[in-house]
Amino acid sequence: MVGGVVVPALMYMFFNYDKPGLIKGWAIPIATDTAFVLGILSFFSRHISLELRAFIIGFSLIDDAILALFYIKTINTPALLISSVIIFILFILNYRQVKQLFYYIIVGLLLWISMVESGIHGTLCGTIIALFIPVNG
Repeated sequence: MVGGVVVPALMYMFFNYDKPGLIKGWAIPIATDTAFVLGILSFFSRHISLELRAFIIGFSLIDDAILALFYIKTINTPALLISSVIIFILFILNYRQVKQLFYYIIVGLLLWISMVESGIHGTLCGTIIALFIPVNG
């Protein structure tokens, strides 16, 4: 976490401390590690358990969540509440072990629309959906 989030942010701030317009971009460099992590995982995938791969990918997505949350201009509270209900529906689908992709696509599309309407960047929606799609057969 320190090497992938704090260090890049501090380095960016160090090189841009005297540029007030650029200092707000501190979260951008922390998102680059996800691409590296996915590349390394694809290379070593046969030697890493499914559980460890899921943990590493989930952990590397924390920085994407930081990007999505820190660059929100305004929040539309009703749309955010709708997003919360839709996330609960995803939880129910997973809990009931629904495996038909069709339901996840429909609910995921509704989640994306409500999140974009709420003011949260739509890319965070993919991360949320991925947490609820069943991985077993």
